[in-house]
Amino acid sequence: MTMWWPDTCECQIEVSDGPPEYTQPAGTPVRHIKVCARHKSTTLDHHGVLGENQNKNRVVNAVAEQHPAHFPTPAHVPWSFDAANKLTVTIPKALAANAEHVHGIANAAGKAEIAVSAV
Repeated sequence: MTMWWPDTCECQIEVSDGPPEYTQPAGTPVRHIKVCARHKSTTLDHHGVLGENQNKNRVVNAVAEQHPAHFPTPAHVPWSFDAANKLTVTIPKALAANAEHVHGIANAAGKAEIAVSAV
């Protein structure tokens, strides 16, 4: 087993990495070791936390790929989750005119809201 700490929250999840005879495929979340404050009040289990993390990755990768002048890598795409686990990607004011386009890119890749920063 391997411990996984998603970059989307403070959860700690045990993930299988065992031999082929293990009942779970490698990389499958097995159980929560620690549940973060944001997920304590939800019904999202360890599979849901993985899905949430994968959705964030798909969204930020797609936004960075389509707007490399503003986001040289996915790590440059600002994102956050609110208390209801809604993903929001923040784009610079320079992209405000393209907010609907960026929202389309984000939702084609996953699911996210788009916010425009003040700068």
